Amino acid sequence: MPKALKSDARKVILDVYAFMQEEKRNKAPLIPFEKLEERVAAATGVSDRLVRKIVKEMKHAEETGEKISTPGKKRNKNRTKGRIEVDDFDLGVIR
Repeated sequence: MPKALKSDARKVILDVYAFMQEEKRNKAPLIPFEKLEERVAAATGVSDRLVRKIVKEMKHAEETGEKISTPGKKRNKNRTKGRIEVDDFDLGVIR
């Protein structure tokens, strides 16, 4: 069963669809095929620089055998989640 796509993924799909539909209306590519990064940027609605950055990360990941990381996914594992460690003495004082 396919996974449900989040709203940002759906937006990218709709941007690509609109780009391809516009090319169909023109019966020719809007941007020449030689300018691949510009075509991808225009179709997905992101900047050329972001496309180049993601392609660079992909090439690096393929060379090293790593996965492409998602920004903001690293969490500190030693975090106490707002809890305070209380030993028996402190517990007695609190009572």
